[in-house]
Amino acid sequence: MCGIIGFLGNKDAIDSVLDGLTKLEYRGYDSAGIAYLQGNTITNVKAVGHVDQLISKTKQNCPPSNTQIAIGHTRWSTHGEPTELNAHPHLSNNGEIAVVHNGIIENYLELIELLKGHGITMRSETDTEVIPNLIQIYFDGDLKKATQKAIKQLKGSYAIVALAAKNPTTLVCVKQGMPLCIGAGKDFTCITSDIPTALSKTQNIYVLDNGDMAVASHGKIEFFNKGTKIEKQLIKPPQSRELITKGPFTTFMEKEINDIPEVFQRVITYYRNNPIDTNLLNLIRNASTIHICACGSAYHAGLVIGNLIEKHCRIRVAVHIASEFRYANPLIHPTDIGIVISQSGETADTIAAMNLLKENKIPSIAICNTNNSSLAREADFHLPMLAGFEIAVASTKAYCSQVLLGAILVNSLSLRGACDEAIQKPIFPKNAFSLLPMHARSVISKGNDIKKLAEKYKEITRMFFLGKGTDAYAAIESALKVKQLTYIQCEGYHAGELTHGPLALVNNETLTGIILTETDEIATNKIDNATATVKARGSKIWKIETPQSPLAFCFAVIPAQLFALHLCKLKGHNPDKPRHLAKAVTVG
Repeated sequence: MCGIIGFLGNKDAIDSVLDGLTKLEYRGYDSAGIAYLQGNTITNVKAVGHVDQLISKTKQNCPPSNTQIAIGHTRWSTHGEPTELNAHPHLSNNGEIAVVHNGIIENYLELIELLKGHGITMRSETDTEVIPNLIQIYFDGDLKKATQKAIKQLKGSYAIVALAAKNPTTLVCVKQGMPLCIGAGKDFTCITSDIPTALSKTQNIYVLDNGDMAVASHGKIEFFNKGTKIEKQLIKPPQSRELITKGPFTTFMEKEINDIPEVFQRVITYYRNNPIDTNLLNLIRNASTIHICACGSAYHAGLVIGNLIEKHCRIRVAVHIASEFRYANPLIHPTDIGIVISQSGETADTIAAMNLLKENKIPSIAICNTNNSSLAREADFHLPMLAGFEIAVASTKAYCSQVLLGAILVNSLSLRGACDEAIQKPIFPKNAFSLLPMHARSVISKGNDIKKLAEKYKEITRMFFLGKGTDAYAAIESALKVKQLTYIQCEGYHAGELTHGPLALVNNETLTGIILTETDEIATNKIDNATATVKARGSKIWKIETPQSPLAFCFAVIPAQLFALHLCKLKGHNPDKPRHLAKAVTVG
């Protein structure tokens, strides 16, 4: 996920933008850049690699300390390789317009042909470069008007911040499908794609909606939507400093795994004091089908939640990979509902899935980490995850929070008679929730043993995780953690699928993690058979032990999270920033 930062103030714009870029590093990137006004000229500095390299290169230019306006970007390559030429900001051909952009301009090839008619040529391989050049051909001294005309030509998703050499005290930004917010300080304006970065500058935050344009000048921010001036409500998200530091840990991931017991307690307490809306429960209870849409770890959480609802509430559930949902021409009935899950609430594919549900007049429920995200604001109902900031790219406490929220939802449905009209009793007993934080702490306390296991199998080249029922989904999520952090082949499977293909890969260089929290006899027998089968082919066996609990599926992945963390570090990788991957973080 690329990162945007723009700053307009009385001074120190360059340092403020460079500081903002360091805070955006967690999102994953391969190049970075900054553009600032020096007199009537835009200076553009770019570097491949870390932000530190950009900072050093910028300082070499001896920029003035009183610069009032600047924009910056961390780029994660999509169109074009990670090179200085392809890095943002991008300038117009005449050098008078600078733009940073997140998203994808789907019709950029058509726009390149249009621009050729104006004598404009592209210098990079990116889709972004068409934007400053479109603004250039419409610019007659007013950056706002030129940007409004330019975006009418764009198809796709975008968050854009633009500055113009001839409008030296103005920043213009636009949002369509990608997150963008504005921090309003006492004597400055900060525009960014990242709420935590905005919070590092000020607690006064505006969150832009699709179609919004903001024009920032000294001491003034104006908002427009489709050309009409609008008023925006200022939000003040809580600033939880302790949640955006590593504390006593060396990585954010380790800190966030250790946050899980606290997150469990927070979620349980919140929903005990704030029961789930009866209207939401009735909506689910009367649904023909529940469509759950999510990506990555949130999709795996959706598999668990879908399993719980079908098993205990006897309501049909279809769990979809969000990026496929809108292309699959899904069967949607007027009495269906949707549940969309996303840590950030800004996952583009999940937003697109929810938009498809809305087009079909299907009500939606968002499970995400903030009231201020796109999903939370546009859904009919929002169930906050309350996980706090999750900075590491690999999801840990957010996944566990999502699964716990699914259990609370099922319990709430059962108490409203959605699961059995005659019984109306909780599926999961009260003491199971009360013990959950302690059980999570118990699992985390085995961290040193798991570290020793990672040391023992440091050179392993292939791993499998196996489980039955909800344990199978824990196996899939566990495998994702290992592969995305250690870069070794690792797959998670339903134990019964082993002989339908995966067994061909098992040999004496394989480690198989066995997850068994399901206590029924059939599951136990199946897992025992699968364990014997892989062992007979030479696989090493890791029997993952966790406390017995009806809610064990909430913490069943923690051992694999810890194993992935330690093996990643042993291999010399950074667990907070796995290669090629990125995320967005929001909380509120």
